[in-house]
Amino acid sequence: MKLLPLLLLTAGFAAAQSPAKPAQPNAAEIYRRAFVEVARVLQPDGEEPMYLPFLDEEPSVATFCEDPWPALVEQAAVARTLFAQATKGTRCHFDKKVEAPMTELTVDLPALRDMQQLVIAAAWQQLPKDPASAARTACELLDHAMHLGADPSPLAPLLAFGAERDATVLLGATIDKLPRDDEGEAARRRTLTRVQRHVARRPDRKALAVHVYESTRALLDWAVDEHLQKDAAPARKQLMGEARRITLAKVHALLAPMRADEAPKPKEYEDFVARTIAAWKQAVGKRSIEKALEDLDVDTAEPLANVLCLLVAPRPVDMLKEHRRATEALRECVEKLERRAR
Repeated sequence: MKLLPLLLLTAGFAAAQSPAKPAQPNAAEIYRRAFVEVARVLQPDGEEPMYLPFLDEEPSVATFCEDPWPALVEQAAVARTLFAQATKGTRCHFDKKVEAPMTELTVDLPALRDMQQLVIAAAWQQLPKDPASAARTACELLDHAMHLGADPSPLAPLLAFGAERDATVLLGATIDKLPRDDEGEAARRRTLTRVQRHVARRPDRKALAVHVYESTRALLDWAVDEHLQKDAAPARKQLMGEARRITLAKVHALLAPMRADEAPKPKEYEDFVARTIAAWKQAVGKRSIEKALEDLDVDTAEPLANVLCLLVAPRPVDMLKEHRRATEALRECVEKLERRAR
């Protein structure tokens, strides 16, 4: 037998003998099951839905030991277990088809927050007697934040920062409660390792700029394709295509500081908004945005791009403010754990 056919036959036989590497499970599927379990707790069959109490202050042990939290936490045991399982996954893709520009995750925001609140409530209840368990939940919330940040929606970074904030507040109360014995020291070191790992892999400003630009582009595509030029004449489609191009260029310029790993200056952002509004008003006069878009009687695409910017442009100053707050809180947790671990 010639050499090449022999090699091909051997390679094929080896491939057939080697089992294919199983695909990583999708954590989103487990989160969906947790949402269902939370719904069973908050809306039993035939009953009016229950709404979790609104928390208008920093959480504490006392907060979650008051009714109705203890009973709800106990009833949500299955949902909390599923949450912990989901956070162990390295892949999380909320891909269920929903009407654009929403993503599955943004549609399920109420269920998501209810699940988070019940998990957090359980951890605060456990804190006095089992601080190591509370610390473990805080680390699971950090893994959860990575899952949230991977969603393609414009809200994803803010959802991730919120989960990080929940985790760091819980950690801040937990670190001092860990005992000074060998078991407590081991828990401190495990927690420190997991928090450091999270800090190392969370997105920086450059990565945020990429996410913000891509999610803004998707939102713009939906606004233009589904509303402004659907079933439009060729001339209108050409006009909207040019307006889309100008809008993306403006958004790209707006995110330039983030791409350079710098924080955009609030004054520069305010000037951007003021210039955009002024240019639009000059072009359309006193007409409303809706009316002007219906008429589409402007001579160039520039005024249309200005209003599209007003509709879809991100707010990088506010986003990076939340990013900085979460970053500083994580840094404080790392420093506190390092001091206690010595």
